[in-house]
Amino acid sequence: MEPTESVAPDSRLRLRRRALAWREI
Repeated sequence: MEPTESVAPDSRLRLRRRALAWREI
């Protein structure tokens, strides 16, 4: 398990966008 600080923010933003899209649908 390696700390992906570079992908952490991107992953969180993507998850938030996906959650928002799912809620909108």
